[in-house]
Amino acid sequence: MSDLQPVKIQPQDGPLPEMPIDAKLIRDGDPVSRGAFMIQTGDRRLTGGMWECECGTFEWQMDGDEIAYCFEGRFSITTDGDDTLTIGPGEMVLLPHGMKGTWRILEPIRTFFVVRTVAPMALTQESSEPVTD
Repeated sequence: MSDLQPVKIQPQDGPLPEMPIDAKLIRDGDPVSRGAFMIQTGDRRLTGGMWECECGTFEWQMDGDEIAYCFEGRFSITTDGDDTLTIGPGEMVLLPHGMKGTWRILEPIRTFFVVRTVAPMALTQESSEPVTD
């Protein structure tokens, strides 16, 4: 059997596991973050999953190129260059590797994401946390 077969991804319903944001990065509110990695390519450089977050503000730097689709809620991202982009339901965003910015979760969000990393990303068994090789 060939490895070149389609793989069905079933979106996760219900509560997602906690995926905490480092407290040093939080600027305002209590942005409780939850998420789950759901699919990954054999080379472990392309990973997809669900992510949700409560209202709040935090700093973030992208560890890979990411595409995210917003199912519900609204959030804005202000880059270090002071450009702001707001994303809402039915919209997608491309977040380039290395981008730094301030995330403001304006309404609780639920997204599906796909991230491509330079180095393979292993996922631990006991949680959905990534481990960089």
